[in-house]
Amino acid sequence: MKNERFLHFVGILCLTVMMLARAEVPKPFTVGTDVFDPKGGHIQGIAASEEALYIAQMTQLTKVDWTGKPLKKIRVTSHTGDIAWHDGELYTAVAVYPARTEGKIQVFDKDLNLLRETSVDRTIDGIAYLDGVLYVGMGAKEQPSKNPHRVNVIGRFDAKTLKEVASRADFDYGYETRYAFQNITSDGAKLYGTFYAVKGAPQIAVFDKDLKILGTQTLSANQGFDWMPTKLAGPNGTFVKAKTTVGKKPPSVSCAFDFWTPPSSAASLAERLRTRQPFFSAHRGWTPEAPENSLPAFIRAGELGFQAIETDVHLTKEVIAKPF
Repeated sequence: MKNERFLHFVGILCLTVMMLARAEVPKPFTVGTDVFDPKGGHIQGIAASEEALYIAQMTQLTKVDWTGKPLKKIRVTSHTGDIAWHDGELYTAVAVYPARTEGKIQVFDKDLNLLRETSVDRTIDGIAYLDGVLYVGMGAKEQPSKNPHRVNVIGRFDAKTLKEVASRADFDYGYETRYAFQNITSDGAKLYGTFYAVKGAPQIAVFDKDLKILGTQTLSANQGFDWMPTKLAGPNGTFVKAKTTVGKKPPSVSCAFDFWTPPSSAASLAERLRTRQPFFSAHRGWTPEAPENSLPAFIRAGELGFQAIETDVHLTKEVIAKPF
């Protein structure tokens, strides 16, 4: 029995180390004033792919590598806001200026070529992809939005056709905000929306695809905020966030990019065991989407934020652990 328990623990430990070893976490970096539009204002949104980081100003989309080296930039419709990346496509939320009574969803390829777009009858900001659906912030329910309010509007659009797939919904996470959604991102299971919160309220609302509120996080992240690809950041869950520096005389914009891991997954497995904290383990991987004890099931569990994989292993004569 002791040997079985030991092998069971080895199975958890070995597979956790394997998943962590896959990550090549980028280091914080800064993109300088020579890259951005000096009159384009602060960073509105960011979107992370394995290859690059996409950055939105009101007037410009910029693509940089994970050291901050610029790869491409284009002029875009003002006021371009938040952006989202999924499977080779970049989605942008646009509040059309100067009218400020309509919006656009635009879709670009990885090289910033426009693929398709649609108009929306409200100004929009905040956009995220989850399970084939774009979750789009559609402003405050009551205007003017600069006044403190609790209810904001969220829409849901098919990511391919850009047609609405559900009724627009009121979104209230229990705190007063100004304006509306600033950024929305997804970790593949949950959504995170950032706001200009009022009177020290938490600035991030965590919710599911049915818009049920799951919790909040206290973090200033309303100038660009996105979930990092697992290949770059590992399975425990890390966000990349932007902090802009805007100069007035002469006009200039630069931006620093850093990484943040939510407190729920910040502690390592060893630290959680040492301090007797609970941790989340996927039994034989994430079996709702892949065969149990398969590599896809293990990888998907990591992508969803599990701290460990539970499986049973046999040791071969060569002392190699194999799941069974």
